[in-house]
Amino acid sequence: MALVIANNANTTNDDDDFETLQRVEAALCEKLRRDENSGSDLGDQLSRNWTWRSSSSTTTTSSTKGAHEYFAEDPGSQSLVARGFARWPEFVTRESRRLAAAGTSQAAGLLPEIECAWAALGKTLVVWDYRRGDDVSVYEGLSDRVTCVCLAPPKPRVFVDAVRYVLAIATARDVALVALVFEKSQSEPRGRLRVVPTEFSASNETTFTASASTRDGRLFFAGSDGFVHELQYASRESVVSKILRLGAPPPLEQLPASGEKRKAPPPSDGFARAKCLRRDPSIARRVATSVLPPFARPDWLLHPLRFLGLEGSKADPITKIAVDDARGALYALSSRGALDVYDLGREGQQLSHVGRADVSRAAKVWATAHSARDTTAPSPHLFDDKQRKNRKIVDVHVVSALESATVHAVCVDDAGFRFYFSTQSRSSMTSSSSTTSEDSLRPRALVLVHVRAPPPNSLWDEARKRLLAPSLATEAPEARAEPSRDATEIYSTTCGATFYSSGVLALARNAGADADRLLSSSVDARRGRAATVTPQSRPPSTGGFFGGLSPTQQPQQQQPKPQQQQPQPQAPTLRESVAELADEAAATPPPPRLVPRVWALAEACPRDDAAAKLRALHALSKTPQRPDPVDNTPSKIDSLVRPLAAKESDAFVATENRRRYGAAVESRYRKSTKSKSPADVWSETPEYRGEVSSQRPLHGGRHVRVDLPDPGLHVPRPRAYACKVAPLSELATQHIVGERRLVALTRLGVEELGRCRPSDRFRALLASSLASGGRGGAAARAFRDAYGPVETCAMALSVAVGADCASGAAPDNATLRRAALAAYLDLGGRPSYREGQQALPPPVPAPAPAPAPASSSVRSPFGASAPAPAPSIVQTYVPPPRPQLQFHHSPRHDALVLVASRLLRPAWFKAVVWFDERETGPLQARAKFLLDRRDLTALRGPLTELRAALRDEPALAVATRHDLLAADRARRGLRGGDESHLRDAQARDADAARVEALALHRVYRLVARAGEALALLDVLLRARDAEDRTNWAAAKDAPPPQPPKIPSLALVVIGSTTQKKLEQKPCTAVDAHLKPLAGLTLRELVCSRKAHELVRGCLRALVAPSSSDKVKPYAWPHDLARELGASCGLFFRGGDALAHAASLKLARAEKLALSARHAEADQETKAASEGYVLAARAWRSPADVLPAANGQTPALAAACNALRARNQGAAAVRCALACAANFTGDAAEESVGGDWESALYRGTAPTSSDSAAALKACLDAAVDAVGGELRRCVSVREHTERDSADDALAACCAASISIRNAPDFLDRVLEAAREADPARLLSLPLPAVEPFLRKRDPALLWRHHAGRGRHAAAAALMEDLATASGAKLDDRVGCLVRAADAARRACSAPQIVDDQAPLCDAARVRDLDELLAVARLQQRCLRRARDLLHDARRLPVPDERARDLERVCQTLESRLVGVSELYNDVASRYGMWDVCLATLKVCGHDDEPLAVKLWTSLIKRLVPNNARDPELRRELTSAPFWVAPGCTDAQEPFWEDDYDDDQGQCFEDGAWRRPLRDAVSALGRELGADELGAPGVSRGDDAPWTGPAFPLKAVAALLQRLATRAADADPASDADSAAPKWPADCLLDAGAPRLALCLALADAGTAPLERLHGLANAADVLDAWALKARDDARARAALAAGLRHGADPDALAAALRGFDGRGRGGPLVQRTLERLALTSERVEALFSR
Repeated sequence: MALVIANNANTTNDDDDFETLQRVEAALCEKLRRDENSGSDLGDQLSRNWTWRSSSSTTTTSSTKGAHEYFAEDPGSQSLVARGFARWPEFVTRESRRLAAAGTSQAAGLLPEIECAWAALGKTLVVWDYRRGDDVSVYEGLSDRVTCVCLAPPKPRVFVDAVRYVLAIATARDVALVALVFEKSQSEPRGRLRVVPTEFSASNETTFTASASTRDGRLFFAGSDGFVHELQYASRESVVSKILRLGAPPPLEQLPASGEKRKAPPPSDGFARAKCLRRDPSIARRVATSVLPPFARPDWLLHPLRFLGLEGSKADPITKIAVDDARGALYALSSRGALDVYDLGREGQQLSHVGRADVSRAAKVWATAHSARDTTAPSPHLFDDKQRKNRKIVDVHVVSALESATVHAVCVDDAGFRFYFSTQSRSSMTSSSSTTSEDSLRPRALVLVHVRAPPPNSLWDEARKRLLAPSLATEAPEARAEPSRDATEIYSTTCGATFYSSGVLALARNAGADADRLLSSSVDARRGRAATVTPQSRPPSTGGFFGGLSPTQQPQQQQPKPQQQQPQPQAPTLRESVAELADEAAATPPPPRLVPRVWALAEACPRDDAAAKLRALHALSKTPQRPDPVDNTPSKIDSLVRPLAAKESDAFVATENRRRYGAAVESRYRKSTKSKSPADVWSETPEYRGEVSSQRPLHGGRHVRVDLPDPGLHVPRPRAYACKVAPLSELATQHIVGERRLVALTRLGVEELGRCRPSDRFRALLASSLASGGRGGAAARAFRDAYGPVETCAMALSVAVGADCASGAAPDNATLRRAALAAYLDLGGRPSYREGQQALPPPVPAPAPAPAPASSSVRSPFGASAPAPAPSIVQTYVPPPRPQLQFHHSPRHDALVLVASRLLRPAWFKAVVWFDERETGPLQARAKFLLDRRDLTALRGPLTELRAALRDEPALAVATRHDLLAADRARRGLRGGDESHLRDAQARDADAARVEALALHRVYRLVARAGEALALLDVLLRARDAEDRTNWAAAKDAPPPQPPKIPSLALVVIGSTTQKKLEQKPCTAVDAHLKPLAGLTLRELVCSRKAHELVRGCLRALVAPSSSDKVKPYAWPHDLARELGASCGLFFRGGDALAHAASLKLARAEKLALSARHAEADQETKAASEGYVLAARAWRSPADVLPAANGQTPALAAACNALRARNQGAAAVRCALACAANFTGDAAEESVGGDWESALYRGTAPTSSDSAAALKACLDAAVDAVGGELRRCVSVREHTERDSADDALAACCAASISIRNAPDFLDRVLEAAREADPARLLSLPLPAVEPFLRKRDPALLWRHHAGRGRHAAAAALMEDLATASGAKLDDRVGCLVRAADAARRACSAPQIVDDQAPLCDAARVRDLDELLAVARLQQRCLRRARDLLHDARRLPVPDERARDLERVCQTLESRLVGVSELYNDVASRYGMWDVCLATLKVCGHDDEPLAVKLWTSLIKRLVPNNARDPELRRELTSAPFWVAPGCTDAQEPFWEDDYDDDQGQCFEDGAWRRPLRDAVSALGRELGADELGAPGVSRGDDAPWTGPAFPLKAVAALLQRLATRAADADPASDADSAAPKWPADCLLDAGAPRLALCLALADAGTAPLERLHGLANAADVLDAWALKARDDARARAALAAGLRHGADPDALAAALRGFDGRGRGGPLVQRTLERLALTSERVEALFSR
């Protein structure tokens, strides 16, 4: 575990609790894989145990020393010790002596599976429970002497459930089958043994010398005729089956369902039967034997025919037989040393011969191929017949699948040689494929892969001398010795009983007439102090086994190049240490302890092993190569794990049996079956035992015992489990396996021996150090050097935390555990920075280096050849290499992670709870737990102690009790990207200590959370057991169900009869709420955020006092909450616990209110409200607020609903807002002082898309609560100054400042308030409601300001709204109108000083008026532009003009434009001449030529240019016709536009006069209005001029010209006698002053007739003015001023006199002069008064 400081930029983030756990979990998985890849496979160790050296020449070879040597134990350590002795019962010893004196044969053996021994005393069999000592069962129904005894499981559906084992007793005549029953009671929990005879027996035709059984109950016997025989028995046999059985094996019986008993067969079905069948590998002989009777069989059938023919005249008896259930193989060993292997078939119900090997011959071939190049390998001459002198192969042992995947069996001869065999072909053994399937485990061949000689006698002596010599120097070399090649020495002694399992070989070597020496050799887990084999230039082959192949046939490895050679770690090879049972009471060195003649050796298998299931789970714990992400969906339940589910509680089993009995009664009634007594119904009802499948030890399994399910319905075969086991070494399994116990059966009794583990040796070392006063430091260091610092620290920590509790061992005393913890700290070392591989900086090139000569080269400092530098002054500079600092954790840290991984291995990747859909009835809705309470306690105990040690030990507590923020600063600040601060050794050590402290802190988190996850499962189990007990109490107290008397019979459930049909699948509340957790592994429970939220949802539903879900609530939620808070604080703490406490307070408040104790009820309600608010601050996960997939109510919604139900809407709002603060990204860091763990696993501020959804859900809850509280307060509102709705609104206003991710939140709240009670908005702070009212109700905000006399603020508000983006133009104009009005009011009234609103004065009022005028112009332009756009869209193909108009409309609607932009880009561009003139007036632009041109363009547009008279048409279309006074451009007096409104009209028709008059009148009134007055109000009739935008002289001239031309062209009118008056009337309607109009008309026109008409109209205006002045004083004053400025009748008359009265217009001249005379008289009469 190294960390290169050069990569400090990639810093880790500890802010997220679950990401921290996942990083630690990755390190945990690496430790798990390390244990599996530690090279503990026996096949790999043996394949590396021989090497050879070959030179480049193929003809020369040299031998080398191999690795077959043995090692002695460490000084002072003893691996084989006596643990106990049980003497045969007195009557057995007495009877044995009597029979021995009479010459009667006797036999004895062990039954280790049930911890019993048997003794055959003549025709009597004694079964003795040596654990009890006095428990003996005698069976005397035998027909002859006993030859062998076989213990086996019963076949399915044959015996009752109480029979767990059967005993097959083979005599010289027959085979009898008896049942073994252990009758348990309260005083005898272990059970007393009882042998029950059965009706099964069969005669045999030969003598059976050995036996074996399978897990399916098949019984095999080794016959003296050289064949394997099988005892077959069944409950009944029909006639058809007997016919089918002729010539073929019987059909397979269907396996029963789990927990079912066999039904009683009908009387006519047949009879009980049992028969011994000979299993012959020859098909022809098997058929002949089945067909021919015994007297007709030929003699050759009695001899074993192998493959092609006879092997001899005498039979080769089979002496030993062994069954490998894991691989489905059966081994048969003959007296001549031939080993046969049989395949039991895919389902374990067949028997077919696979292969055979002569052990001695195969060993000689193997030794010939290996001994030439391996000096330690056995010599071929040792296997010559002359040397062996009729030595025999005494036993064959199965190598379990846990020990090796390629070595399957080992044979041991009476000299101690071991012959390792494989049942795989050589091609499959050398294959590189690592996949293992069920079929690949089946036997296919029989190949000898290795031969191992016995240890030499000298090493036994050396081991015995070093056994009790603790004073021996620790640096002394290891005691080792090569196997002897001297046949005399090897074959000088004889071994009797042998035992081999899991790398442990035990031999009983003869030491006299009636004495044996117990010797043991076992795999040594120590690391060698020196390499046994000198490293060769050619590495040893690791490709597998090659059997008897010659070296030239071995696969050759490619020779690597010298510069590419990398140092590789030494591959683990088989190291075996020897030990001998010594007499500890004797002097040093102790002599060997002699025991009476050993009859049998076996490994003890406890009958009721508490750790059996954990051991099986530990074995089935292979780590996935690529584990699924922790937040992935739950994976499919492993079929291997389903049968290992925990047994149901006794109460549920009883209830279920009661329910099944009721169902049986109903079924019998419905079928109209003859009624039976309740006892008969009970006996025929299938019994439910509460377990998926009963578990039984896998015989031949590794490490004492591996309990696997019995094969049955939906239960995999043992081979399926064997291919999934994890290859683990002794160091990785010693904590859960416990001390291995060997049992030796002698003539005196049973001797129990203990096989000490490395951890036991470490305990002994600690005890010795404590006894000697702490003088064991040298021995501890030697132990550390032998096993490595990490493994030594791991063993010390395991002892300190009591890891052996998982194996069922008694815990160590407190003193020893404290000493182990001290040793862990002392031997653990410290973290450090070390200089790793040097990094080469990039070279700095020189400018234009010259090329180097090809022949010259120098050696670079890094070993590679580089070109020599060129003879140049400037050369390439290569900086010196910089060593990189690598961080290395201390062995203390690595050991901690290693121990945690080994403790969690059994259940880490396995589902801990699931539902079995294959079940029916109530069992389908019943949750299955992987671990029961005993298993959970065994796993939790060490984890709890480990957590306590990390939390309380001063040397480690700094990593768990410091402030998390300080740790984060230390990690991020002190370890920056610069390494300058790490150059000092002291600084490096301090920084390494900080990094290590953080790493230990993370491991502590994982350990603590794993322990609480197991505690959670335990609490859930106890909660469900409590419900089970309640259901059973209700069931057993109810009367037993009786057959109903009505046809509609209801189902009887839980002991009660009712007419209402209940659910078919009843389940507890715990089962109902565990549905979301189905399929979750322990790994996901610990490290997954998703699983954490699922657990929290489940617990919230369980502890809720009431539930609205479809399932019923849990019966005792308060007790469950208390248990969860005490044991599972990391899952049920913070928000959940506070919310539950608040719910209890609300329930208490409701009870107090019902009792009329309202004051106390209010206090409880207030406390509950505060509790919910505190809980909401801890709800940081989106799952707390978002609706669940299963329809469960989220925590926030449940809290708000509970508060609102108690009329606490304001508290509900505060609760929702407190929860929303966790998802804004600005949540304040909580204090972590004191119990900092309480702040963990609440969830961090999410960064995913769920955070936005969670924030929205919180705010929705707040808005709903506000709306509900407002409606409630409105309905019951009293005239008070403030109520709870005001508090809710105020809380929302205050919270909206910090909630920046939801800007519409406050608007939604205020909208709800506006809908419910708008008056409440006026009482809220103005900064909070002003933005909302600006958008939703500006009028209300304007009235809010105006009502309080804040006219300046109102004006500023309306101005801001008018200029704000997004508003419509009409709304802007309305706002500007209100702004101008408010500004005028502010100028006339005292103003309230407001920092946010400017003061109003006349200039501001004028600016607002101008802005309003421009806005109105823009409004007019928008309307005109829309009209133009409508016309443009009516075209068949819209042109560019339409698109331009669309953009103009969008611009005018979206914002207020400037007056210049409005004039240039809109009005003048699209011919809006009236708007242009209004713009000139608004801006006060004095440009008479421009105004004249605009008026001319406007008038010309309204006058048709078409006429019937061609001369008139030419005149109308010519530019000089339209030249008006004041026009400076006679060539272009007007602008052309696109308007075409003539529509075929002619000038002579006169239809254009009315539109023209209306347009001029309206525009004149607009342009003639006073700047500060209302539109349409004139300045006065005495004004001699108009504004610059209204050039009256030019307009009057144009209108008079048009009127004259129209009158002249109209035949119906007399232009000579009357002048058209409509120009004067039009201009008077336009508001033109009379004085200015008289002067303009008097000067209008250039043609005589036109001028005459103008003078006539001027005279009419003057006469009308005089008539008006007669009655109006103001008009009289204005007339007087007009007379002084030129509006004189005499002046007009003088102008008329210049016309010729006899020409055109003569009558008009005469009439006009008369009118002027009359006017003069009136004026004179008016002013003469």
